[in-house]
Amino acid sequence: MGKKIPLVVALALLLIFLDDISSALHAEVSVAEVVRARFGAGPDALGIITPKEGNPEGPMSFALGRSGEIYILDQVNSRIQVFRTGKRRRTIRIRGQTFADIDVTPDKKIVLLDNSVKKAVYTLDPEGRVLGSVPLVGEDRYARRRTPS
Repeated sequence: MGKKIPLVVALALLLIFLDDISSALHAEVSVAEVVRARFGAGPDALGIITPKEGNPEGPMSFALGRSGEIYILDQVNSRIQVFRTGKRRRTIRIRGQTFADIDVTPDKKIVLLDNSVKKAVYTLDPEGRVLGSVPLVGEDRYARRRTPS
């Protein structure tokens, strides 16, 4: 049987939790513009596709670097745009337009998710060279062990 928490302790934890939520709800919120970019294919732009029928497609994701960089996945233009202090600092070319998500590791490696076409997670160096990939779909290891009924 699992451990039981005395009712008094459970109520105290609940009150602390509710106090934290109350503080968060009454906290001041400030809004600041961090990046502004035009849509297009230019060096400082972000790509967008606006078909007559269907949903528009633009940047799918962004990630924050440890030094304040904002990495924007501009899959329409097959690149990652890196902004810092509101300005584009560099462009990293990527192969393909099917990436849906981006992240940046503490050592500045870039992780890209393609969950629609190649169904894999790719790791890139800071210059955009592919270091490796991990497939999202693998073989069924248990298929060989199953016996027909």
